[in-house]
Amino acid sequence: MMGLTHFFDNEVAGCAHGLNKDGLTLLGRQVFKRMVQHGIVIDLGHLSPSAINDVLSMLSKPLAVSHTGVQRTCLGVINLTDAQFLKIAENVSVVGLGYWGRVFFDRPPKPFIRATSYVAILIGVA
Repeated sequence: MMGLTHFFDNEVAGCAHGLNKDGLTLLGRQVFKRMVQHGIVIDLGHLSPSAINDVLSMLSKPLAVSHTGVQRTCLGVINLTDAQFLKIAENVSVVGLGYWGRVFFDRPPKPFIRATSYVAILIGVA
Protein backbone atom coordinates (compact mmCIF):
# COMPACT_ATOMS: atom_id res chain seq x y z
CA MET A 1 0.00 0.00 0.00
CA MET A 2 1.31 3.43 -0.86
CA GLY A 3 0.02 6.98 -0.75
CA LEU A 4 0.62 9.66 -3.35
CA THR A 5 1.22 12.58 -0.99
CA HIS A 6 1.15 13.47 2.68
CA PHE A 7 1.27 16.99 4.16
CA PHE A 8 2.29 18.91 1.03
CA ASP A 9 1.40 19.23 -2.63
CA ASN A 10 4.11 17.42 -4.59
CA GLU A 11 5.07 16.54 -8.16
CA VAL A 12 2.54 13.68 -8.16
CA ALA A 13 -0.63 15.06 -6.57
CA GLY A 14 -2.31 17.80 -4.63
CA CYS A 15 -2.60 17.37 -0.90
CA ALA A 16 -5.57 18.12 1.34
CA HIS A 17 -3.19 20.26 3.43
CA GLY A 18 -1.40 21.80 0.44
CA LEU A 19 -1.50 25.28 -0.99
CA ASN A 20 -3.01 24.44 -4.39
CA LYS A 21 -4.93 21.25 -3.63
CA ASP A 22 -4.71 20.26 -7.30
CA GLY A 23 -5.53 16.85 -8.70
CA LEU A 24 -3.09 14.31 -10.09
CA THR A 25 -0.34 15.74 -12.25
CA LEU A 26 0.75 14.15 -15.52
CA LEU A 27 3.50 12.42 -13.56
CA GLY A 28 0.92 11.43 -10.95
CA ARG A 29 -1.20 9.73 -13.60
CA GLN A 30 1.86 7.79 -14.76
CA VAL A 31 2.74 6.83 -11.18
CA PHE A 32 -0.87 5.74 -10.60
CA LYS A 33 -0.78 3.47 -13.67
CA ARG A 34 2.53 1.91 -12.61
CA MET A 35 1.25 1.31 -9.09
CA VAL A 36 -1.81 -0.47 -10.49
CA GLN A 37 0.37 -2.52 -12.88
CA HIS A 38 2.53 -3.67 -9.97
CA GLY A 39 -0.43 -4.52 -7.73
CA ILE A 40 0.25 -1.74 -5.25
CA VAL A 41 -2.85 -0.75 -3.29
CA ILE A 42 -3.32 3.02 -3.49
CA ASP A 43 -3.99 4.89 -0.25
CA LEU A 44 -6.16 8.00 -0.65
CA GLY A 45 -5.12 9.36 2.74
CA HIS A 46 -4.19 13.07 2.67
CA LEU A 47 -4.97 13.55 -1.03
CA SER A 48 -6.84 16.69 -2.06
CA PRO A 49 -10.48 16.25 -3.08
CA SER A 50 -9.45 16.85 -6.72
CA ALA A 51 -6.74 14.18 -6.53
CA ILE A 52 -9.13 11.74 -4.86
CA ASN A 53 -11.67 12.30 -7.62
CA ASP A 54 -8.95 11.82 -10.27
CA VAL A 55 -7.91 8.49 -8.72
CA LEU A 56 -11.52 7.34 -8.36
CA SER A 57 -12.28 8.21 -11.99
CA MET A 58 -9.40 5.98 -13.19
CA LEU A 59 -9.70 3.17 -10.67
CA SER A 60 -10.78 -0.35 -11.50
CA LYS A 61 -9.21 -2.17 -8.54
CA PRO A 62 -9.69 -1.99 -4.77
CA LEU A 63 -7.88 0.75 -2.89
CA ALA A 64 -7.55 1.89 0.70
CA VAL A 65 -8.16 4.99 2.72
CA SER A 66 -5.86 4.43 5.69
CA HIS A 67 -7.46 7.21 7.73
CA THR A 68 -10.19 9.73 7.10
CA GLY A 69 -13.30 11.31 8.52
CA VAL A 70 -16.81 11.92 7.23
CA GLN A 71 -17.77 15.29 5.71
CA ARG A 72 -21.44 14.66 6.49
CA THR A 73 -20.78 14.46 10.23
CA CYS A 74 -17.85 16.94 10.41
CA LEU A 75 -16.39 19.21 7.75
CA GLY A 76 -12.67 18.53 7.67
CA VAL A 77 -9.81 18.87 5.24
CA ILE A 78 -9.19 15.11 4.93
CA ASN A 79 -12.79 14.00 5.42
CA LEU A 80 -14.55 12.30 2.52
CA THR A 81 -17.87 13.19 0.91
CA ASP A 82 -20.76 10.77 0.45
CA ALA A 83 -20.03 10.59 -3.29
CA GLN A 84 -16.41 9.64 -2.60
CA PHE A 85 -17.44 6.94 -0.10
CA LEU A 86 -19.91 5.50 -2.62
CA LYS A 87 -17.32 5.42 -5.41
CA ILE A 88 -14.79 3.80 -3.08
CA ALA A 89 -17.37 1.16 -2.12
CA GLU A 90 -17.93 0.29 -5.80
CA ASN A 91 -14.38 -1.11 -5.84
CA VAL A 92 -14.78 -3.17 -2.66
CA SER A 93 -12.15 -1.09 -0.94
CA VAL A 94 -11.10 -0.56 2.69
CA VAL A 95 -11.83 2.63 4.63
CA GLY A 96 -10.25 3.43 7.98
CA LEU A 97 -11.99 6.11 10.00
CA GLY A 98 -9.74 8.21 12.19
CA TYR A 99 -10.13 8.54 15.92
CA TRP A 100 -8.76 12.00 16.65
CA GLY A 101 -10.20 15.47 17.20
CA ARG A 102 -9.68 17.05 13.79
CA VAL A 103 -11.99 14.62 12.03
CA PHE A 104 -14.75 15.31 14.58
CA PHE A 105 -16.44 18.34 16.10
CA ASP A 106 -16.35 16.79 19.56
CA ARG A 107 -14.05 14.50 21.45
CA PRO A 108 -14.43 10.78 20.74
CA PRO A 109 -16.08 8.29 21.23
CA LYS A 110 -19.60 9.66 20.51
CA PRO A 111 -18.70 11.43 17.23
CA PHE A 112 -16.68 8.41 16.13
CA ILE A 113 -19.70 6.19 16.70
CA ARG A 114 -21.89 8.67 14.79
CA ALA A 115 -19.45 8.79 11.83
CA THR A 116 -18.96 5.03 11.79
CA SER A 117 -22.69 4.39 11.89
CA TYR A 118 -23.26 6.89 9.10
CA VAL A 119 -20.68 5.25 6.82
CA ALA A 120 -21.98 1.75 7.63
CA ILE A 121 -25.48 2.81 6.57
CA LEU A 122 -24.18 4.64 3.48
CA ILE A 123 -21.94 1.93 2.04
CA GLY A 124 -22.38 -1.13 4.25
CA VAL A 125 -19.85 -3.27 6.05
CA ALA A 126 -17.98 -6.36 4.96
